[in-house]
Amino acid sequence: MSELFISAAEIMAVGMTSVITFLLLLIFVMTLMAKYLPKGAAHEPTPRSARKQSKAGNQPSDDTVAAISAAVHAYRTQRKK
Repeated sequence: MSELFISAAEIMAVGMTSVITFLLLLIFVMTLMAKYLPKGAAHEPTPRSARKQSKAGNQPSDDTVAAISAAVHAYRTQRKK
């Protein structure tokens, strides 16, 4: 039974060591980035010229709106029963 605990402790130590090492490396890299990268680099947002204004041709017709409204009304009345 003690061999099992020793094996578990070894696995725990390896896992904790690897996590601590990764976190320390992450802190080191972030510190280097903060030191050597320019602070407050202005990022100009690109204009949204790709998004076009909705045209009247994209709007559904009155018949389509009426059909959808009728279908939703029929569905809701059917579900209430």
